[in-house]
Amino acid sequence: MIDENSALIPVDYSANIVHLLEKKGFSGQQVLEKTNISMNDLHDGQRLISFLQQKQVILNAIALSGMPELGLLFGSQLNLASHGAIGLAAITRPTLREAIDMTTKYARTRNPLLAWSFVENGEHASLQFEEAFPLAEARLFIAESLFASMYSVSAFLFKHTIKNLVVSFAYPPPPHVEVYKDYFHCKVLFNQPVYQIRLPTEMLDFPILIADPVSSERAEKQCQEELQQLDREANIISHIRSLLLQQQGVFPSMEEIAEQLCVSPRTLHRHLKKCGTTYREILDGTRLQLAKQCLSDTDLGVDEIAERLGYKDPSNFGRAFKKWTGMAPGYYRLQQRTDVVV
Repeated sequence: MIDENSALIPVDYSANIVHLLEKKGFSGQQVLEKTNISMNDLHDGQRLISFLQQKQVILNAIALSGMPELGLLFGSQLNLASHGAIGLAAITRPTLREAIDMTTKYARTRNPLLAWSFVENGEHASLQFEEAFPLAEARLFIAESLFASMYSVSAFLFKHTIKNLVVSFAYPPPPHVEVYKDYFHCKVLFNQPVYQIRLPTEMLDFPILIADPVSSERAEKQCQEELQQLDREANIISHIRSLLLQQQGVFPSMEEIAEQLCVSPRTLHRHLKKCGTTYREILDGTRLQLAKQCLSDTDLGVDEIAERLGYKDPSNFGRAFKKWTGMAPGYYRLQQRTDVVV
């Protein structure tokens, strides 16, 4: 099951966020702070990054710009090319229905953070989205950028019929709700059960004037290859995490993990770099997961937990946990127990 540790996203969107902030006078290094992403990585079209890295880019960009509505601006400026092969594959299909089918089929190659579904019901059809896992502080930006992007593409393709759309968000009206009218010239709803774009069923058969079966076929083939790559990379991370969970206490080195995976350490390092992570980050993520479980679900002392996680000195565990969560282990346990009581 996909989660915040296994979700992989093309680095392209972070590159576009950096480009947007650079136009506002900020440096790429400022936007990429605390992400372990370099400026050179932004030019690697095959590079995948983790959700945690993407979230940090988003939070950095919002903090630097001082614009809580940055997701709307960002999404509205994305064009079809910004979405890679899936954008080309969809836009060259004969009809809107086939374009939506193509997008839903390969959505995970660009946005694995949301589960996509398409529903036809009488006079209306809906493209629906649910969070694959809690998106936390990145929720607003991700939803706003996705919907603003899809709306602008729809406006480009179908112009006057765009007013017939209904856009629904699964969160309350944000403080900057008044800005939404600048980006959506249609009905907008909040506090809905799911994220959704609803349209008249008759629109599904609207022809796409730039349809090109040859280009669409080639682009879909690339989508298939990207999906296969995504699964391969995600499987590597999941496999490493499983191996770590089996060997708690004395965790293996990267060299030992590489041997168990029957690859060289250099090859493993290269694979993980393509995934936007390192062995150390996977190990730290696994330790954090186990630490939270022990603090929440057991009465083990902090020293015992530190030992289980491979720390010879409990103070090193305390410092690491505070770095990961912003709080001491004891305070985290107290907070979890207090939440349960309440």
